Amino acid sequence: MPDEGFFPERGSRDSIVLVEVNGSFWMLHGEEHLNAMLTNMNPYPKPVHFIRFETEFDARLYLPDGTSLMDLWGINPAIIERMRNAKELVEIEPKDS
Repeated sequence: MPDEGFFPERGSRDSIVLVEVNGSFWMLHGEEHLNAMLTNMNPYPKPVHFIRFETEFDARLYLPDGTSLMDLWGINPAIIERMRNAKELVEIEPKDS
């Protein structure tokens, strides 16, 4: 799904934000919905916002100060593929800091 021009605010409890860096996927926001998203058994906020960064450096420019990718939940690529096939992902461009 293409960018809808909407970027969820940090701290919003009704959104999930995932990021990709070098083929690895991470949950940036929405930890309270992690189990529902992984199992696809319970409803979770949709669409899921998906941000692709070219490099880890680019991602660090967006991440809250002091946060590294290793602090975030890793997401299995099969989960991303399932959501992509179900058209639950909205790919958005990162905002300039």
